[in-house]
Amino acid sequence: MSERIGIIGGGGQADEAESFSTREVAFRAVEKPYVNDHARIDIEDPGELVDYPVVFAVGAPGLRRRLVQLWPGNNYTKVISRSSYIDDSSDIKEGVIIAPSAVITTNVIIGAHALINVGASVQHDSVIGDFVTVSPGARIGGNVDIGDGVFVGMGASIIQRVRIASGIVIGAGATVMADLLEENGVYVGTPAKLVKRNEGWIHEL
Repeated sequence: MSERIGIIGGGGQADEAESFSTREVAFRAVEKPYVNDHARIDIEDPGELVDYPVVFAVGAPGLRRRLVQLWPGNNYTKVISRSSYIDDSSDIKEGVIIAPSAVITTNVIIGAHALINVGASVQHDSVIGDFVTVSPGARIGGNVDIGDGVFVGMGASIIQRVRIASGIVIGAGATVMADLLEENGVYVGTPAKLVKRNEGWIHEL
């Protein structure tokens, strides 16, 4: 693909996505209160840029979903680092960002607007829901089913054949060894244990 793209987001995650994008980034869009220079456009008023293909580069799943809802366009693209590995049998939906050194093996499904961060891996036959964030260095085993809006913390591990309900937060370094079925729960430790419940998907990290 040769077209220019837009990146929605004004922080470090967006900086990273722009750095490893294989296409020129024409603009960055943020929410109006944070527009502070000519390179940032208002997400709700992009003008003629509305038809550009875009990705949403923020770490928190709830905020990413909100920005998708705010953006008036519907032309989504992917940003995939050349140094990542994605098997041809896997299905990567629109809006996905895959960072350097990430590994996606066989028959994996990565849902729309998901973020697979630096050095993370997803093994065979796993399903990653929409708006999921897989943080740097996280490991997801084979035949894992992760619901929408889940946040997998840095260096966390999920063993094979585990189900993760929607909106769950898995803490950094946690090890998931059994199904986690409490939606919007926060799990930490080894093995991962429920420590609290959020009201919905997380909006900030």
